[in-house]
Amino acid sequence: MIQGPSNQELDVSITGENVIQLAGVTATICIVSIAVPAAYVLRLTPRQILSRKEG
Repeated sequence: MIQGPSNQELDVSITGENVIQLAGVTATICIVSIAVPAAYVLRLTPRQILSRKEG
């Protein structure tokens, strides 16, 4: 007969350190996602930006 997993208690608490780590990772992702496109746009002159054709 197949038996399921035995009942075991799991520790699923969230500590302050976990929250700080999550905030750090989130801030890093936000900064990178803003900095990469901004660096590309800041390299161009206004004339180049306005004269580019989409597609």
